[in-house]
This record gives sequence, structure tokens and C-alpha cells, in this order.
Amino acid sequence: MKEILRVENLKKIYRSGNTIGEVSFSLHEGEFLGLIGESGCGKSTLARLICGLLQKTSGTIYYRGQNLENYSAEEKRKTLRNIQMIFQSPYSSLNPRFRIKDTLAEGFFRSQLLSKKESGEEEMISLLHEVGLKADILENYPHQLSGGQCQRVGIARALAANPEMIIADESLSALDMLTQCQIIDLFEKIKKERKLSCLFISHDLFVVRNICDRVLIMKEGKIIEEGKKEEIFKAPKKEYTQFLLEVSMSFIF
Repeated sequence: MKEILRVENLKKIYRSGNTIGEVSFSLHEGEFLGLIGESGCGKSTLARLICGLLQKTSGTIYYRGQNLENYSAEEKRKTLRNIQMIFQSPYSSLNPRFRIKDTLAEGFFRSQLLSKKESGEEEMISLLHEVGLKADILENYPHQLSGGQCQRVGIARALAANPEMIIADESLSALDMLTQCQIIDLFEKIKKERKLSCLFISHDLFVVRNICDRVLIMKEGKIIEEGKKEEIFKAPKKEYTQFLLEVSMSFIF
């Protein structure tokens, strides 16, 4: 598989003292890569650095082999449109003043797949069906939908930009167990049909085990272990990884 993203020695230092410490990893075409760690370890910061939502302190991000620092600001913006985020909170990630059709239109316009003169209604309906929603919610506002429906809209908005890669940042943690299972099924469907690459961020190893091909373990701003999911789950090398597995098992049983 071709490499779509490579991060080398990526570092972020805050005045508070919190850091992301020289993180390196790669993501390949069509691959789902799990990023696991406890709350506050730097997972979301890493996601925002990759998307350009935060400024890095040092390090290099390559997209399809090209150093993003070598691009002009406009070229970088265009390239980063290929990477879309799906956020943790189903409600706060959607503009409460936008109808669902406006939210989806924003995704289409951002990717320039539609001009602002086009309604794009057929495309929106098709996208809603893809994520398991009915067309009649297009006129609704986020507060009129359930958490699961809002998260599906968030996924649809990301897909509207026709990305090559998505970053799902704890996109299941705010949902109940049944809805989590339904969204996992949706991610598996997207993985199979769209062949997208995904950095799937979670604190739940068993969610990651269901959907990801490889796994990164993060602790205190650093990647301490990585490997195929079979290796991580059957024979973890680090004590911290074993600890996370044991904690996850305790919640199941």
C-alpha cells in the first residue's frame, strides 16, 4: 500500500508545559490506524496538528510524500482539504444555527464539488442515505436530532468534501453503547466502499480492535508502541499497553 501520510518527529510545546514529544508514524492508503491512549495524553492535539488547526513547534508532516512546509499557504489549504475531521461531540461539532442541509452544503462548497449557485440536494440525499439517514432531516436543526443522528451528519459532512483521509477523534465516546455499535458498522462500511484512510482516535482498545488494521499506543505525548492489531492485542510489548488491555477487560467483565 502507498503511504498517504507520514509524520516525523512532530512536536508541540505549550506554555503550560504539556507537550507532544517528537511523534513519528505513517498511514497508508485504505488503512485504518488506531491511536489509543488515556485522556490528556495528546491524541487530540496530534490530530489538530496534522489538520493544520494547531501550529507545530517542530517536526515534519508529509502528505503523499510532499513536505507541507514546502507549499504556499493556498497550496497547503487545498492539500489539507483531503483530510477531514470527525469530532467527539455530536452536537457541539455542528453549527446550531445551520439546518442540516446548510451543514452538508458547507462540506460540498469547501471541497469545491458544488458551487454556491447549485443546491446539491440530490448529492445531499445520496450522502444521507450512505450514512443511514433519511432525506427528511435536511430541514432540521441539530437540536432536533439524536446524538447518533448528529454524529452521522458529522460523518456525512466530512465525506461531502470527498477526502482521501479522515481523522475520527473520539467520535464514539459521547454515544450510548447501541449507537456506538451502529457507528462502528458505518465506519466499516465506509472503509470497504470508499477505501479511505483513517486515523481513528480512541481510548477504547476494543473499539479499535473491531475496525483498525494497525495500532499506535500513546502515553504522555509519545508513541510508545505500534504494530498490527493482532500483535498489540495478543502480545503487547509494553507494560502500559498491557495495563490498558487489562482496564478494558475489567469494563467488559
